[in-house]
Amino acid sequence: MLVPALIREVFPKVFQVDLKPAGLEGFISSYIVAGEKAVIVEPGPSSTAGRLLSALEELSIPPAKVAYILVTHIHVDHAGASGFLLDELPEAKLAVFHRASKHMVDPAKLWESTKQVLGERAEVYGPYKPVPPGRILEVREGDSISAGSFKLEVIESPGHAYHHICYLMPSMKALFAGDAVGVRLPKADATVPTTPPPFRLDIELKTLDKLASLAPEHLCYTHFGAYPNAVEMILGYRRQLELWYSTVREMLGREASLDDMLGELERRDPVLSRFLESYPQEFIRQLIYASLTGMIWYAVREQQ
Repeated sequence: MLVPALIREVFPKVFQVDLKPAGLEGFISSYIVAGEKAVIVEPGPSSTAGRLLSALEELSIPPAKVAYILVTHIHVDHAGASGFLLDELPEAKLAVFHRASKHMVDPAKLWESTKQVLGERAEVYGPYKPVPPGRILEVREGDSISAGSFKLEVIESPGHAYHHICYLMPSMKALFAGDAVGVRLPKADATVPTTPPPFRLDIELKTLDKLASLAPEHLCYTHFGAYPNAVEMILGYRRQLELWYSTVREMLGREASLDDMLGELERRDPVLSRFLESYPQEFIRQLIYASLTGMIWYAVREQQ
């Protein structure tokens, strides 16, 4: 069923769609590049597939004009809608990192692990639907995807997930960052880490240096929205990660609980307090706990 979409033009012919899972505004962005051929960047979860189809209709983009669906990684809030959308978009292919494509063809194990990690939140996002192998385009570093005059370059960006990639649009100097540069939500105007296990700080910091070296001017978050001053935001996130990790490692030596770590981080990082005040939902707190758990996971292995 088609549902109304919240659409904003962030660059000429590039539109941000607020997918509003369970009615929550300002949490998941999808982007539609409306060139001679259309491209969807980050289709989001299956529960919001109807909203994305509605956005295509509102933008007068016929289903057969969509050439590609691009995902930064296969977590359910980013890629869950892929199989459902491909049923409605007859010419589209799903671009996904080559080492993760098998999980989109057969997502059964991926969905089971998603339910274990997210609990009830997984059902809010909805399940995956298998993608036919012939509808998949496996991509890696150095590949580019063209849609008429628009080109998107594949940038491998492991850290949040081993298979994470970003997409650079040189013509707009815009980086579609997925979760590589954290979660930035508009009500708080603040960024927090998204570092679930298995997290590697050393790899993530190298990724952030790499992304900054590309000198993008605009940063397009999946969570949430497009912002200027991209390099400044990437380097700011790098500093925040180092602050959070040093705090977690210090408190791990005191056998502190997750709540203790969260309280200490609220004292050391004022951005976190603003974030939690603006988003009191329990699942947001769980997102923070997952990030702390990933940092603990890395700290324990670093000490071994």
